[in-house]
Amino acid sequence: MPIVDRRSFLMTGLAAGALTLLNRGRSCLAEGKEVLGVKVDDLPLLGPYLLPTDAPHERLNIAFRGTDEKTLKAGGVLSYGLKTAGEQEVPFAAADKHVLELKDLAADAEYQYRLKLGDYQSPVYRFRTSPKPGTRAAKTKAGVFFDFHCHSPADVDAQEKGAESFFKRYSYAMEDIKKFAPDLLIMGGDIVEEGTRRAEYDTFFRIMRDVAANAIIVPIPGNHEWSYDKNLSVYADYFPVPKNGPDADKIATWSFNYGGIGWQMRKTATGGEWLKRNIQKLKDGGADTIVDVQHHQVYQWAEKSTDLGVKGVCDLFDSEGGVRLSLFGHRHIHQRSLPLRGGKATTQEKSEYPAETKGTIYMQSPSMWYQYTKPLENALIAHNGKPSFAGSYTGYGEMTITPDAVLSETYAYDGKGTARHDRMDQFKLMRPKA
Repeated sequence: MPIVDRRSFLMTGLAAGALTLLNRGRSCLAEGKEVLGVKVDDLPLLGPYLLPTDAPHERLNIAFRGTDEKTLKAGGVLSYGLKTAGEQEVPFAAADKHVLELKDLAADAEYQYRLKLGDYQSPVYRFRTSPKPGTRAAKTKAGVFFDFHCHSPADVDAQEKGAESFFKRYSYAMEDIKKFAPDLLIMGGDIVEEGTRRAEYDTFFRIMRDVAANAIIVPIPGNHEWSYDKNLSVYADYFPVPKNGPDADKIATWSFNYGGIGWQMRKTATGGEWLKRNIQKLKDGGADTIVDVQHHQVYQWAEKSTDLGVKGVCDLFDSEGGVRLSLFGHRHIHQRSLPLRGGKATTQEKSEYPAETKGTIYMQSPSMWYQYTKPLENALIAHNGKPSFAGSYTGYGEMTITPDAVLSETYAYDGKGTARHDRMDQFKLMRPKA
């Protein structure tokens, strides 16, 4: 198969494998069901989807599971390679779920891969490994999705509040997500509406199939996961992550380096000695820039004041001097701060920050479901997140990371989907000189 770019893979996705599937019997057809403009496929498995390890320059995980009697009882093979998907093979036996670790990968390389499970054969997908620690990737694209709130078709049939809204709003953004073709998919909590509903996780992997198969999913849970799924057992079943977090919370708190960026993924309020050690560990591992991600807001903007919220976490960011950008969601809103240290802005510049700029930018990401709060106005706000149109909206973020800078762009859609991809915020963080 000729080498084509990642965007072509994402745009063709399932269609690229259509002829293969048509020749393998009705059980493998991706007919599915269209729900308010979104195709929910009925393929006999979930995945494959990509998950990180703590050494993504040499190891990555590929997860999948059967969903019918044949695929649950079938073994198969995952084939992969640099020039074609058939250079190396990893056979596997039948199991309820599979997480295959591909080892001894070349750093900073793009691989093709294909999954055969029983009678099912996937299209050819791809993944990119990180450069070696301390080396910056030529270009990394990260899609930033908070408050996805995936519903299932059953939720729509039951006329559950918000279910129709999810499918309508998601359908507006799907084409744009594929065009951006992310390398990393940052899922910042509230991925599903109710954390014990496996049908909602299943729907997520079905509607995001050709994106998640080509982009490494980088997840943390939100309150819609842990308030229903108290020990996060269902969440962890779908999203096994590197076990390098604190002893009391290895399911939801973890970190990894990718292309010189340290991604610090934390369950809300996790801090203390682990946070201090982890910031240093990411730096020692070659990260020149650290991006911190948790679900709830770290920095609290009061409506008529500039009160600092979670002091212990923000103080550690300040004292360690390593966290340049903190991402969070929960409030279904977009706004961001100026670079802050000790609750004070270190510059009034709003769009481009040199490498020597001190302080952390705190950015609240909009929801992929719906917007229900208004941005605030005060002296610490760098951009108040107002789109060009009036009324409700939904949105997500796109980050393009080069050796020199992190470019963050936040996009929105109006409530009816008549306005697409309205860029409501943009800023650039310059990285230290290599």
